[in-house]
Formats: sequence, C-alpha cells, structure tokens
Amino acid sequence: MNVKKAIKKIVALGSGLTMIGATIMGATADLSGYPAPFVQNGMFSGKIIVGANAATSDVLGAIDISASLQADAKTGVSIAATAATATVEGGVLIEDANNQDFNYGDSFSASSIDDDDFSSLLADGVLEDDDGQEFDFAQEVTLGNETMSFGLVDNDVYDDPVLYLDLNNAGTDYILTFDIDFDAGDDANWLLLDDSEDLFMFGTAWTVKNIATGDDMILFGSDVTQTVSLNNPIDIEVDGTTYTLNIVGANSDDSEVHISVNGAAKSVGVGATKTIGGLQIYVQDVFISTVGGESASANLFIGSKELNLGSTFADWEDVQVDDEDLDGVEVYMTGNETDVSRIQFRVDAEQVANADTGEDYDWLALGDTFTDPLFGFEVNFVEAIPGFTADSRDYVRLKSSGDDLEVTLINADGTEYLFSPYMYDGTVNISAGDDWVFAALNSVAKDSIFILEEDSSSSEPVSRIFEFKGADLSDDEADFKDIGSGQSLTVGSGDTLADTSTTITIDADDVVNLSAASETDFYTKSGALVTFTTTAQALTQTITVTEDEQAVNSDEVAGDVYTIEISYDTTDDEINVARPGSWDGDADDDDDGDYYYGVGEYGAYYKHEADESTELELWIPAEDTDYAVYLAGPGAAVSLSSGIAGATYYNVNPIGVGIGVLDTDAPTLGSTPMIVVGGPCANTVAAELMGNPANCVEGFEEGKAIIRFYADNNAVLVAGYSAMDTQGASRVLADYADWALSGSEVEVVVPSLSSISVNPVA
Repeated sequence: MNVKKAIKKIVALGSGLTMIGATIMGATADLSGYPAPFVQNGMFSGKIIVGANAATSDVLGAIDISASLQADAKTGVSIAATAATATVEGGVLIEDANNQDFNYGDSFSASSIDDDDFSSLLADGVLEDDDGQEFDFAQEVTLGNETMSFGLVDNDVYDDPVLYLDLNNAGTDYILTFDIDFDAGDDANWLLLDDSEDLFMFGTAWTVKNIATGDDMILFGSDVTQTVSLNNPIDIEVDGTTYTLNIVGANSDDSEVHISVNGAAKSVGVGATKTIGGLQIYVQDVFISTVGGESASANLFIGSKELNLGSTFADWEDVQVDDEDLDGVEVYMTGNETDVSRIQFRVDAEQVANADTGEDYDWLALGDTFTDPLFGFEVNFVEAIPGFTADSRDYVRLKSSGDDLEVTLINADGTEYLFSPYMYDGTVNISAGDDWVFAALNSVAKDSIFILEEDSSSSEPVSRIFEFKGADLSDDEADFKDIGSGQSLTVGSGDTLADTSTTITIDADDVVNLSAASETDFYTKSGALVTFTTTAQALTQTITVTEDEQAVNSDEVAGDVYTIEISYDTTDDEINVARPGSWDGDADDDDDGDYYYGVGEYGAYYKHEADESTELELWIPAEDTDYAVYLAGPGAAVSLSSGIAGATYYNVNPIGVGIGVLDTDAPTLGSTPMIVVGGPCANTVAAELMGNPANCVEGFEEGKAIIRFYADNNAVLVAGYSAMDTQGASRVLADYADWALSGSEVEVVVPSLSSISVNPVA
C-alpha cells in the first residue's frame, strides 16, 4: 500500500495574525478608493478608533468594519501557463545548499527563510510598550539538514520502499528553528511591558503578560479573538464545538467582567485567564461606560493558550503551553529581562507525535506534511518532478521468457519495440538471440534483425529495429519490416533504408549488404542509451544503460551509467536478470521480500523480481528529477495548477489584534490611517477631525449619519446623530462595494438598520 497521510496539527497556537507596520501606506483621493489607504497590495495598515465613552453600537459598527477589511486583506498570485503540477499556496519551494533544485541525496543544509520569502509572515516587527518605546526585530526561519532518502522506512505503514525525508538525526538536528532577533541597541525591556502589549511573531499574535523580576515570561495566544458586549450573547465555534458567550455584568472599579459560557459564569479581570464552561478565556481589554446608561464590552481571547518561555537565559529549555511541556519545542532567550536581544525556538520532529502512525516523526514520505506544534508552519513533501508515473517516464523492461530474454524499449518517436537480443545456447553460454545480429555489415541473411539510427546527427536520434524479409534480384529490390510499427518497406539496391543514412545492396535473394555496420545500442524516448554487448558466446552478457546520453538537458545532476548482467540459471532453466550494478542511489526490499526497488540520483526508478531474478523494470526520466518540498505558513493549501494562463489564487494576510483603539489611547492624527467610529460627542478623535466644535451635535441630523474622508489626515469618519445612525453608517462602509461610495463625503439615511439609503454630498 502507498499510504498518504494528512498530518494533524498537534497544537496550533495563535490566530494566524501577521504583523503589519503602522506606516502610512499612501493616500487615496476620496471614498471611491476605499479600502485604501487601510488595505493596499493586500496588506492592512491602520487603526479603528472608538470612543472610551461610546455606546456599544459604536463597538459593533467597528467590528463590522474590521471584518470587511480582513476580507480585503489578501494578495492575488497569478499562475503562468505550465504543465499540471502541485503547488503550495502560501509556501516557498525549498532549495538545496547551493540554491539549486532539491535532488536526490541533497539536504536542506540549514537553509534560511526570511521576509524576502514571506513578506508578511516574516516581516520586520515592532514590540511597543504603552509609553511609546519601540523594540524593533527581524524574523527568520531556518530549516535543518534533512536529506532525501529511499527505503522501507516503516513496514507497519508501508508494504513497499518509499521516498522520504530523513528526520532521524538523534537530537542533533532540528527541522525548524524560529528566530526573533531584536535590532542592535534595541533590546526589549520585558519589565516595561505592563499594558497587554501585542507581539506579532511568525504569523501569530501574542499578548505579553506583565511580569516582575524573576518571573517566567508569559505570552497569550488565541484561536479566536472576539469583542463581546453586555447582554448581547454570541455563538462561537472552537475546535468544532459551539459555545454561547455573553457579558452579564461588569465592575468598573476592578475592570472586571462577568462572563457566561453556556450558562456557567465567572468574573474575570483584565489580563487574567479562566476556564468557563470548558472554554479557556483570556481578557485582554474591558470597556465600561455609564454615560446614557450602563454599557460594557470586552476583547476576549477565546480558546486562549498560555505560552510560557520560562525565566532561563543563555540555555535551551522546554516550552510550556497551559502548564504542559510542548513536545519537540525548546526556547533559547539571549540577554536578560531588561535586555532581551534574541528569542529562538527549535523544533525536533522526532519528539513530535504523528497522529497517523502513532509514532514520532522520524521520516516524512512523499505526499506527507509535518506541522510544527507551536506556530503551525508546515513542511510539505509535495511531489517528484517528473513524477513516478508511466506517462512521465520512459519504460524499459528486461524479462525472462524461458531460454530467451525479452526486451521492451520505446524510441524517440514513441514506437514500442519488443525483441529478444539474447538466448541460452543449450550449453553454458548466453548468445545472440535467434536471427539477431550485432554490428551487421555484409552478408546480412534473410530474417535477420538489426538496429539502425534514423538520424545520427539529431540531438535525439531515433532508433529503429528492422527485420530483413528477403530480396528479389530480378527487380533489384529488398523487403524490410519495422518490427515496432509493423511498417513494410521495399528498398531498391543502392537506396537508403527508411530515413536512415544506411544504403543497402543486394548480394543474393536471401542476402543484403549494409553500407555501415548496424548499431549495438538503442536510444530510448527519454534520451537514455541502452547498449548491448556483442560477445558471440559468454557465461554472461551485459546491457549498459546511460541516462541522458545526449546531455541535451541542462541538468544539475548528471545522468548515471549502470550495468545489468544477463546469465542463465540451469536449476530453474531460465534466463536471469540481475539488479543494476554501479547504482548511485538507494534500494531496498519490499515487506514480503518479493521485489527489490531502487531510486537513483538522476531519478531513475527500478523494480526487480527478487526471488528468481526473472524480470527487471526501469522508469527513466528525460531530465534529472527534482523534489518539491515546501515550507508553508499556517493553513497553507496544496493545490493542483491546471496550467491555465491567468489563473489566480489568493493568500489571506491576517490582520493582527490591536486594530481597535480607544480614543484615549489613539496615536497622533496623520501618523497612521484611521477609521474613526462615532461623532464628536462620543469620540475625542472625531472631535479633533471636525475642529473641536463647541456644540458636539452641530451639523448632525436625527436619523442620518455621514461617512467623510479627511485626505490630509488619511482618516475616514463614520458618525451619526444617534448610536443606531453610526452603526448603520458602519454597515455601509463595511459593504462599500455594494454602495459604490464616491467623493469625499456621503450621507447615510438610517430610519432603521434594515432600511438604509446613501446619498451623495455635493
């Protein structure tokens, strides 16, 4: 059996969020360019500002807008017209140590992947404390020294030998190493991080827990991040289970909220984690207002994970998740609590359980995926190019037929030839087969079979095998047959045979002469050269196979030369075919010992009947075989490209937590693109945009709202007379494509949330 496993993610922490810098991405002329400047080239940049004293409806409007922006934060990638082949969307193809294609026997040789390969996942990041101090860092992923191998790696899983990446390095090699390197002079002071700062690393978002000297360094990640409002229950699905969440009360003095999950309730403060109704929840922020009645909401990490990096520096130690060691993952921190210069994580695949085999990852077979248990990065062993299929390789078969050896070859034109060049002569020797002649020149008798080349000057010569059927002296003509195509040919004396350069002359009715000796070798469809020894009688005969003999391909791996010995077993009274000698790859028996399989460096593949040695099959590629191994970010998909020009797939670029900011914590206007939700009565940033009017409702009309673009500040204001009006305008901005917004301002009429209209403003 050829088992293809879909490797289960053991622990995939975080929500797959990507760090995007707060740099202004550029301006747009008016609302017709929205979602620019917030989303450009598929990348998000900016903040959504909500008033600290705003109504819950403003928060709900901000949620609608952020969901819409996430849908737009994607990058389209065009696929050029190619032959159908597997690719990994969101992944990079791994090369060998010389930055060349990955071939048999190659190793990753500590290849490094950075933001040149993953512009979003591995983008340079900034860890910023609440006082505005920034700690800049770079991200990099390094692969280990895994090598391509072949063999019966596990007879509990496979019956036959398989191609695989050897991960069995006895703890001396690590399949992936993740590296956070803070800029020189920019080492992070962990003790300053006391306000739930966000750290975006390797595509996942983490919140830093405030620590004191000597404490373990703790980060919080989440499967789902959600803002939940007072008495507005929502359903959330985590790991296939649906939970109903609600905020049922709040305590402004202690910044606590009372959270209900499926009817079970607990009080949780900011920065705390509790398990409620079987669901672990971390409270990142709490928003409480008593203006116009009590309202409260909280930003929750649902299904949260506590990542403990320990307190040890300058040494590798186990990583813990929710107080349990995470198998196969270790962390190394350089510096100290006030000067963290580097954080590294290394993953030992041999310590990670394979859910499909019940064992650890000692190997990764063709078609398999390994997922690192911390960040969810994947190593995908996707395919061999060309693949090990009949239509992508040349086929050669040597098979015993009693006293004869049957050979199957296919020439450059695709014509298949079945013939018997050798036979047992009844004594102890292997001789030329009946009627078979090597290097024939003069006195070629009737019924003789020989090889000629159609065009020896071509880069891909066409070998043909002819049988002389007889001649007629009176007509001065001879008859031949191509034994592959079945074509009959009549050739006049002195003329060339078919399209070869060989002329024939008639010596007698049953004899012709050739102008040049016939061939002792045959060019296959793949460009390999099969050469037959011409010893008249011998205990053994040898067939030599030279891969890519014409060297027409600019291969990184040279074609190999190997020999196949033909002998006779008097015990079984059969021709014997040996396994290829001088084989440069690996070979192994199947589980039953019936067949022996081998794969060479160039990519040839063979199957040998092991017990009686009566058959050898070879599949030879026309060029060296490359092995497609991808490193992919969390959630990448393996797909088949149809080769249609103009086809497009999309990589989603997740937006990190921290997109929503209270007006009291908002950055300076113009420093980053902003969507400001709520009018000047509820949002101080909105007031600043509108020139701090003395009457905060001036210019607003009941049942209406505005969406206005401020080009000078790269900001969009979404504000209405009432909270419902603002929420209605937020829905219009979220569904901007349906409303065809244009100009610097539009008026939104909101008699109800189910009946909204938009009017242009002159």
